[in-house]
Amino acid sequence: MNFLKKYWERFKGKSIWGKSSDVFFLVFLIMMLTSDGRIFFQRMVLSTGFFGSYKASEPVPLSIDELHWQLIDDQGKEVRFSSFIGKPVFLNFWATWCPPCNAEMPGIIDLKNELGDQANFVFVTTESPEKVMAHLAANGWDIPVYFYQYIPSEALSSEALPTTIIINAKGEMVHKSKGMRQWNTNSARELLLGQ
Repeated sequence: MNFLKKYWERFKGKSIWGKSSDVFFLVFLIMMLTSDGRIFFQRMVLSTGFFGSYKASEPVPLSIDELHWQLIDDQGKEVRFSSFIGKPVFLNFWATWCPPCNAEMPGIIDLKNELGDQANFVFVTTESPEKVMAHLAANGWDIPVYFYQYIPSEALSSEALPTTIIINAKGEMVHKSKGMRQWNTNSARELLLGQ
């Protein structure tokens, strides 16, 4: 109790700037203790545009075996990854518990909605369909989610979340990035559509 009293007396003696910075720090600390607070902060950071590169790499052809990766959709039906080739593919590995994944998701959804059927968006997770569908409903997100039937080839896998892979219409990987990005940008659109 004495600690709080001493701190309060010191706080009262501070300048307006000192009080403001203390309050800001306390709010920031409390915000970082909650998942929603971390997501909010990460979205603010993403909005600055300082995060991530949208540069295309040298196209890496993917083999038939790599493209025949088997997934399961949210209805429990088997889907071959190769069925998405023919259009550019935005492949995103994510999880409901991952704050950076959740922070970047609104930008990805905006990009998906803007491009319509010009590209295929594939969101892959290892979590249970029940947990994922509840999370999507709680956030009001309408995205095509797929679940692992087995682990993909090394080229199409990553242990980091989120990871995004861009594959062109010919089945060549042109971008692979780990970590969150602000995806609804002109640079990201050009990367995805190959312009």
